[in-house]
Parts: sequence; structure tokens; C-alpha cells
Amino acid sequence: MGYTNWFHTGSMPGTSAILTRLDDEYSFAVLANTRNNDQPFEITEALNTAIKDQILLKTNWPEVDLFTQNRQGTQ
Repeated sequence: MGYTNWFHTGSMPGTSAILTRLDDEYSFAVLANTRNNDQPFEITEALNTAIKDQILLKTNWPEVDLFTQNRQGTQ
């Protein structure tokens, strides 16, 4: 990989969000319907770590575009 990772968090009362890019290869966004007012980034940091770790552990990804397959016949 070797590229730059980045993330951006945000929150409003009752919500938490994070957008993450991993090494210019994988990206994900999470929106949670909760926020810890004492530590507003606690939830997003935990989600970011959990999802990032699972993505980086995965060695086999589907060879087909699952979104295209699932959309057939729904247009």
C-alpha cells in the first residue's frame, strides 16, 4: 500500500460520523445515531479502529461488483 491514510470525524447532538480512507485503496463512512457528550470522538474512534482492522485483515475480496449484481432488475 504505502499511501496516506486519513479520516475526518464530526458530530452533532445525538450523532457521530467518520469518513476514512485507507492507503488510497479502501474508503468507508459510518454514521451513528448516538454520541457521548463527555467524549464525543469515543464512538467514532472505536468504529474506525474496528472497521479498519477488519478491512486490513481481509485477504480475499469478491471478484465481481456486488452492487451491480444486486441492482439488476430494480431500475
